[in-house]
Amino acid sequence: MQIDGAGENTGAADARRDEQARRWVAGVRRGDARALEGVYRAWFDVLVRAVCEWTRRDEAFAMDAVQDAMVKLIDKAPEVTGEGHLGAWLKRAALSAAIDRIRKESRSARREVQREIGRGVGRGAGEGVVDADGGEVLVEAEMKVGVEQLLAELSVVDQELVRERIGRGRELKAVGEGTGMSVGAVQGRVRRILAGLQSKAKEMFR
Repeated sequence: MQIDGAGENTGAADARRDEQARRWVAGVRRGDARALEGVYRAWFDVLVRAVCEWTRRDEAFAMDAVQDAMVKLIDKAPEVTGEGHLGAWLKRAALSAAIDRIRKESRSARREVQREIGRGVGRGAGEGVVDADGGEVLVEAEMKVGVEQLLAELSVVDQELVRERIGRGRELKAVGEGTGMSVGAVQGRVRRILAGLQSKAKEMFR
């Protein structure tokens, strides 16, 4: 049973928030900096926490993803019916931005791993070619496919160690904290993994 007055107060508050959300978005579409500031104040921290929860990444990553979502709001602000609609749109935009960043990082990480393994193969076989950075690597499509196959044969933990340490260039301490391993254990294991990958790649591309 609805309590007279209380329901009206709640409804009135919801209506005010919905109206404010519509005004903010309309203001953003006009280039009103104060309207954008209002959206930031109301949603930025909420979205950062949500991205951290969705991705299990740190706050810095989440803030970058949310900033991407805000840029999208500036460029393509939607027509919204109210606060809930705006919040749902912002959350979708932030999640999409986070996914795009993760995909970009993953592609970059794979290229770094391929380059590192290719250097070892190129030195051993004398078949490397020079890339734009002057590094001796194998860049043929076959090499890329082969490296992906070799990486897929690793355990999940070993794949993560290679991606984090070699692909993303994270410090040993950070990798260790993320995997529960000591710095020395990470260093030794990554060295053994890389040596094994290079050895298998030499056999594959002889």
